[in-house]
Amino acid sequence: MRIISYLECPNQIYHLILTIYATSALSADIFYADKQFTQHNYAKALSAYKKATEVGNPHAYYQLGSMYLQGLGTEANILDSIAFYSLAAEQDFYKAQMILDQIISELPIESHPKILLFIEEISQKYSYSKIRAKYFPVIKISLLDDKIMFDGKDSLQTVFHPEDIDLESLETSNSASFSLDDEDSDFGGVDDPFGTILTQQTTPFLIIDHDIKKDGSIHNVNDVQKFGLHMNLLNEFKLFPLPKPEFQNQPTEFPSRSYLGAASFSKFTMLRENERMYRTIVKKKQFFAKQNTLNDQFNLAMLLLNFPWLGQDEYDVESILLNLAEQGHSPAMYEYGMKLYREQRKLDQAIDWISEASKYGLSRAEYRLGTILESSPWVENDEKKALFWYSSAFEKNNTSAGMRATRLLLNAAEPSLHNVDRAIEFLERLEETELNNPEFYFLKALVHRKDKYRDISLTVKYLRDAIFKAQIANWETNDWEELLNRITQGTIYVTDEN
Repeated sequence: MRIISYLECPNQIYHLILTIYATSALSADIFYADKQFTQHNYAKALSAYKKATEVGNPHAYYQLGSMYLQGLGTEANILDSIAFYSLAAEQDFYKAQMILDQIISELPIESHPKILLFIEEISQKYSYSKIRAKYFPVIKISLLDDKIMFDGKDSLQTVFHPEDIDLESLETSNSASFSLDDEDSDFGGVDDPFGTILTQQTTPFLIIDHDIKKDGSIHNVNDVQKFGLHMNLLNEFKLFPLPKPEFQNQPTEFPSRSYLGAASFSKFTMLRENERMYRTIVKKKQFFAKQNTLNDQFNLAMLLLNFPWLGQDEYDVESILLNLAEQGHSPAMYEYGMKLYREQRKLDQAIDWISEASKYGLSRAEYRLGTILESSPWVENDEKKALFWYSSAFEKNNTSAGMRATRLLLNAAEPSLHNVDRAIEFLERLEETELNNPEFYFLKALVHRKDKYRDISLTVKYLRDAIFKAQIANWETNDWEELLNRITQGTIYVTDEN
């Protein structure tokens, strides 16, 4: 049997082990891989799944085991199949262990000892514990009971009623818009789960995810859901800092989800202000509740999260999300993990689920995992790991991740991460979307300060631009002003050089 002769040659075994991971994990994207597989583009699917194996994605292991077993996109190879199924089984993924046992049982019994030894060698070299140590957070178990505080409270108000914000200048709209795309949709890729329901919307509706910085300012805003002309509403909201997050009396950062305008309405206010919208939302809930697909159940969970008055005692949205997450639905993994994280409950599970979602290439999960690795008080902070996840998310056009990656490339505490040329490349890609972001100008200043063709005059110019724009946005600028003062002290000589 070919399997026996192959196993009797150690060099071939080690060659196989060395070629399991032939590609970089950067930009691992299970969504793309699954799409290619469904369309029978097996060679592309094979390559994409291999990218995801380096971060330990069990779905990728499982798919590769199947592809090598059947010879899809590659020559059939039972040893490769066994290797990948064994790695999927290590994480108890789906039916991996059952299939692995079946494959082995159909091989000659005399080959079993060598096969089991082969599986042990694969497990030792590519154990998930090694992958976790390389890419994922190390949780500080002793600190999990300590909370981030906001003005003495361990929770943060995230619902902002129209009376909390000056809406007099806000325009109204007869249109509805969504922030959806194939990979990063909060509604699992559904084109428009509400249809065209908001034709009479009179108050802008906006749900956003954002970071709260140490000074309480609002950064890195991403839409979860939006209806109507909401930009003035968002701009008004961003002008008022939130309570400063502190951990053990030290300033820190925290992710939040905020509900603005009509998103803050109660059931009765929604019914009074926009009966058509109310009735359509109720119908959508009833529709999704009757469906059995994972995406429809996820859409139901998101409806319940976005409109809490829908659920009452009928549904447990957390249980729905956890059930979906356990079935491998990566957006549900992220939403469940973030719900726990924002509420500061079961933080070890929260971080694990966010990590799981990141394995699938979900860019918002990769970004959030990067921020956790960089600044969370509940994990060992690791700039190298954070930069890896930021860079991967930025490859999928997550601009918030691009900004944070650029800052690490220029200003990380770990000098080995500094890469001015790469930072310049990132800033060029960010220029189209970040011209109103004060930090973009701060990063431009750092580039001109650290570049081999150092230009102090441009450093000063961009620092002043950053400070001016940050003050308009109501950010604290003490650190930037201090840097500007250090640079401009004394006499500066500007010379022309070839």
